[in-house]
Amino acid sequence: MKKLVLALALGFGMSTAVFAQDNVPEQVKTNFNNSYAQASDVEWEAKDDTYYAKFEMNGNKHWIKFNADGTVKKQGREIEVSELPQAVRNAISQQYANRTIEKAKTVEKDGQTRYMAKLDGDDEDLKVVFNADGSVEKEMDKDKDKNKRKY
Repeated sequence: MKKLVLALALGFGMSTAVFAQDNVPEQVKTNFNNSYAQASDVEWEAKDDTYYAKFEMNGNKHWIKFNADGTVKKQGREIEVSELPQAVRNAISQQYANRTIEKAKTVEKDGQTRYMAKLDGDDEDLKVVFNADGSVEKEMDKDKDKNKRKY
């Protein structure tokens, strides 16, 4: 019985598989290589018809999501907190005064750049996506988000 449960768990876990670049559609590889020739430590994942690459470049962590035809869905990178627009930093200090910024990232989608901040708090962590003007686009309770994925 334990072997069956283990086999099912492994099979379920592979629905989003990490694999070598050989399993990525040619157009996705071409577009990635043309844009990120200097990338290192590239890891690929796939789910449905979406291909996700995590990689390092110029000392920063980056990520990008492609459709199967090679078009970019969205992309981003980790940034220093000081790289957040002043409007975003002001919004955090005013609206989330009891929290500190743990991580900051850019998220580029549909030609617009948004900023994600992971905010530490006394009771729970929070991820917040901001527009460049400091307005909040989305809040995600990190712990509640994890629980949703389990069910």
